[in-house]
Amino acid sequence: MADINTLKLESPFLRYGVAIVSVLLALVLTELIEPLRVRTPFPLFFAAVAVSAWYGGIGPGLLATALSAITTEYFFLPKSEEFMIGLGGFIQLIVFVLVSILISSLDTARKRAEKESSERLRESNERYSSLWEHAEDPMLRIDVEKKIIAINKRVEEVIGVAGEEILGSSIYCIFPDEYYQAFDEIFRCTLEGNKADTVEMEILTRDKRSITMEIDMRGVLEGSILRAVQIHLRDVSKRKEIEQEL
Repeated sequence: MADINTLKLESPFLRYGVAIVSVLLALVLTELIEPLRVRTPFPLFFAAVAVSAWYGGIGPGLLATALSAITTEYFFLPKSEEFMIGLGGFIQLIVFVLVSILISSLDTARKRAEKESSERLRESNERYSSLWEHAEDPMLRIDVEKKIIAINKRVEEVIGVAGEEILGSSIYCIFPDEYYQAFDEIFRCTLEGNKADTVEMEILTRDKRSITMEIDMRGVLEGSILRAVQIHLRDVSKRKEIEQEL
């Protein structure tokens, strides 16, 4: 169910009300700075259009444009004795309307692009989450302090530990002592932004069995900052047994 803030933002009365209030505010402020105003009364009305388009979209933006044009023509643009604005005022008004429509259109295009980008990101995250959970190989994610922050189902199945048992623990809990140094080397290489070589290490299961795994790491970025490291484990114990038999 949508929250109150979402309902308010979607309310046409509120969106168009912002446009009307913005124009009224621009009118009052323009009247107040009348002694300082030179050549054109439009700057604060451009602001009213921009605020209306930003908050409510192209509809309120166009409403603010129309109200601003009527207001400035009535109150501020010089007129002849026949109450007709001159050529200069007419040109200013036309330029204001065209630029205001451009402002509303650009803001609408920006919002559409942001929405599409957000949708693509959400779909990408959903696909990645599905691939993560249903991957054939065990996968873990650790933070820069080597604490386990995420595992997929295959980790539970292969190593024999539940997520609540291992999350927050040091990654060293799944390695024999003799592999700590080798792990640190590829971990440091990944943190430095380099592609570490795939290496083979032994992984300890809950029942103290040892499984030979290929370990591949990659950094996980948030923007340009590396926040975590993803570890891909691939069971190569059967391959090693075949190699030994040969």
